[in-house]
Formats: sequence, structure tokens, C-alpha cells
Amino acid sequence: MLTRVVLPVIVTTVVAVGTVQMWRALQGYEHEQVERIVTLESWSTRSHLARTTEAMLDALRNNLAFWDAVSNMPRDQWPSGEHLESANYRGIDLILYEAPAKGVRVLHSEQHPGYAYQPTDAEWARYAALAKRLREQDTSTMMGPYAYADGDLYLEVYLVDGQGDDRHGIAAVVDADVAIGHILLDEAPSYAVDVYWGNRALIQGEGAAREIPPGWQQEGQIRNSLGAVWRVVHRPTTETVQAMASTATDAVLLLGLIIAVLMGFLTYESARARRRASKAEAAERQLAALNRDLEAIIARRTRSLEDRTADLQTITDSVAHDLRNPLNAISMSAQLLESRLDREDDEQSLRVVRRIHPCVSQMATIVDRLSGLSVLAHETFERETLDMRDLFEDVFEPLLATDTYGPVAFSIVDDLPDAHADELLVRMLVTNLLSNALKYTRDTENRRIDVLYEEIDGVTVYKVGDNGIGFDNDTADELFAAFQRGSGSEQFDGTGLGLTIVARVVERHGGRVWAEGEPGNGACFQFTLEPGKGPEEPCD
Repeated sequence: MLTRVVLPVIVTTVVAVGTVQMWRALQGYEHEQVERIVTLESWSTRSHLARTTEAMLDALRNNLAFWDAVSNMPRDQWPSGEHLESANYRGIDLILYEAPAKGVRVLHSEQHPGYAYQPTDAEWARYAALAKRLREQDTSTMMGPYAYADGDLYLEVYLVDGQGDDRHGIAAVVDADVAIGHILLDEAPSYAVDVYWGNRALIQGEGAAREIPPGWQQEGQIRNSLGAVWRVVHRPTTETVQAMASTATDAVLLLGLIIAVLMGFLTYESARARRRASKAEAAERQLAALNRDLEAIIARRTRSLEDRTADLQTITDSVAHDLRNPLNAISMSAQLLESRLDREDDEQSLRVVRRIHPCVSQMATIVDRLSGLSVLAHETFERETLDMRDLFEDVFEPLLATDTYGPVAFSIVDDLPDAHADELLVRMLVTNLLSNALKYTRDTENRRIDVLYEEIDGVTVYKVGDNGIGFDNDTADELFAAFQRGSGSEQFDGTGLGLTIVARVVERHGGRVWAEGEPGNGACFQFTLEPGKGPEEPCD
């Protein structure tokens, strides 16, 4: 009993002491690594700020040289389309150029972004104090920071050249926060960077951590060519400190102590693990038995669903067949009644009886279309090579024979590609598309139906276009829904199932179908009979 108690205590103590020592060593190493990273980031940021600031000053010097050169030429000979290099740097709000000996003044600002704007005396007077300070400078210099009326801090850069009466130069007003902030943008996103000129902060970074280990804050000075010395303070943000202050070392300490404690329960946990393994095996056997029962249930329900589907198909076919006999009887009876009433010269009764024929015809069409949908759902699908040109001609001929609304110009491109598809289903598709085209062009002069195609990414897109009544393009997707008809088609007979059959045929083939049209300017139906995405472009 004593051995079982003492040994775990000794093991626990040894592991705990070793863990504490390792934790201290890891913490020291981690802090050193973070300090090196912050030092390198600080140096890189200062270097980037110094280089970019100097590049901005060089751009202003280039502006001075450019205006010096241009001012020697007559005004009408100044080059056009020139781009000021300083415009590439954010924060330069205003640039004045003055060459008194030449009588040249140039103003560049947000309101006057060009390089050759010569202000009026009234405009120049607004910047008289700035121009006066420019004339007072003996050498190029940077002054500031100044708090302007808008509350922001601004730097003033003066670049002068020449002596005596030939002295000329530029004065630039730079928004310190915008210019330096843009330079530092994305340079050190994980750090808050403060830039000071003397005791004034030109810019202060946001989100700086308040309590950080020694060495995690770095600062240094940079000097530009105009003699300005800036102090740059580099501090990690709160989020960065949280990321850098890894909890891994603390986890090592905690884990070591936990391991020490768990050692005493190892034997007990081992026994429990064996018991759990035995229970898991029993549960696995039970689960396997349940899976077998579930598979049997699924098989029974699948067979039941198949039987119900077959029954539904039988009922559909029976209803479609049985409805035709009463419809034929109604039609024949209406014809006989119409003949009798015609002989008796009963016009009022004749008008009533004559309404029966279109209703019977529409009902027969609905039965045929519903049968077509049933065939789509249950017909065996077999692909074969189809001569699409012959198929369109074969379908169009009997349709045209029953059309009584005048001649139709029907054209098919000579090289219409063959299709690898189910003949019965594609024949239904073509029949419905051509029937639609004939129906909706019946009131159109010079009726025309065109069959075209286009190859897109190796996929053949068949197109059936007409010059009929068209439809609103915003409702194109609704045309393929059951019993939906396009706007403006109310005066045409139909069931709203033809395009539904077209969509189902295309779906069975894994293709796509879409339509485009314009009221009064015809319609174009496009479809593919193989997987692939076709372009949604209008027919030519």
C-alpha cells in the first residue's frame, strides 16, 4: 500500500520539477525570438518610411526642375498631357511654383490637378503667407508641423534654386497624417507606428498594446535630406501581442502537471479502458444487426415504391385511353346535333353546340401531353446517332399539312450536326418546338422558322427561331413550367405542357434548354442534348 502511494508521489514531483524548468527555458527563448522579430520589423518600417519620404521629396525636386524647364518656353508651347510625379504620393494637398524673374506662377491642387494652371492674382493672394515664406527661404527646407484650421497637422516643404533676382522655387503643403499613413499602409499591419517630430506626433498608430514585455517596443530616428529628424516608435498591437504571447509554453507546464497527476490513475484508467472496449464491441455487434435490419427495410420499401410507380403508370395509361372514348363520343354527338340544328336553322343553339368542339379538342390535347409526360418518365432511354436535319424535316412536314394559316418559310442549315440521343424523346422535343413556332407565327406576315446551331466548347447548341409574337424575356424561365404560357399568348389555343415536355426531354439527356424573345419580334429556343454549358445568346 505504501509503495503504491510513494511511487506516484515521487514520479509526480520529478515530472513537475522538470516541467517547470522546461517552461522557464521556453519562455525565455520565446521572448528573445519575439524581440528579434519586433526589432527587424521596426528597422524595416523606418527604412521604408525614410526611403519613401525621400522619394516624395525627389518627386517635388523633379517638379521644380520640370517647371523651370517649361517656364523658359512660351505658354502656347508648353507640352500637354504631362503627369506630375508628385501626384503618385498621397497627402500633397498643394504645390506653388514661383519664378518672379520670369513672371511665372503655377498652382497645383485638388481643385486644379493639372501641371500648368496659372492662378489669378486673387487666387494667389489666398496663399500669400505661404508664398512669402517661400521667398524668405535661403535654402531648401522642411518646416512644421503646423496645425491648420481644419485641425490636422501639415508639413511645409520649400525647395529653392538660383540666386538673387533669379531665385525661384516651390512650396508644398503636405498633410502629415495622410502622407505618412499612406506610406505605412500595409507596411506593418500588426504594429502601431507613431511618428514624432520633436514633441509633436505626426501620426499615431491605433490599437497599440498597453502592457508588453521589455524589448517588444522599439524606436529609432530617421533623417531626410532637408534636415528633418523624426522619431519612430514601433509597438505591436493588442492582437499581435496575443498572437505572439503563445500559450504553448504555459500549456507545457500545465500538461506536465496533468501528466504527473494522471500517472497515479494509470492503472485504474487502463482497467476502465478494457471494460469500455468490451462494451464497444458489444455495441458494434448490435449496430451491425441494426444495419442489416435497416437494409432489409429499405429493400422492402424500394420494392413497394417500384410497385406503386408501376401502378401509377398503369392508371395514367388507362385514364388516357379511357378518356379518349368519351371524348370521341362527345365529339360525334356534337357533330350530329350540329347537323340537325343546322337543318332546323336554330342559330342560337348552333352557337352553343359549336363551343363543344374546341373544348373537346383541347381536352384531347391535354390527354396527349399528359401521356407524353408519362412516356418521358418511364420510357427506356437509349442513345443512338440521329440525323437531326432529316428529323426536323420529317416532323415539320405533317405539322405543316395541318396548318391553315398561310405559307411558312422553313429553313435548316445544311451542316446541322447529328445528335447522339434517344430518337423517340427527341422527336417529341422537335414536335413541340415546331408546333409552338407554327402556332405563334400564324398571325405574322412572311412567317419564318429557322433551325440553326452553334458549337461552344465542343458542345452543339441547337436553335429554333421564329418571327412570331415573341414573349417578355423576364418571364423566359416560367415558359418551361407545367401549364404556364407566355404573355400575349392568351388568344392562342394550348395547354401549357408542350415546353414542359421539351424541358423534360433535355433533362433526360443531361443537357440545357433556354429561351430568348422580345414581344413582337419573335422567339428563339436553344437546347443541348449532352452535358455541357451552352451560351445564353440570341439566335442570329
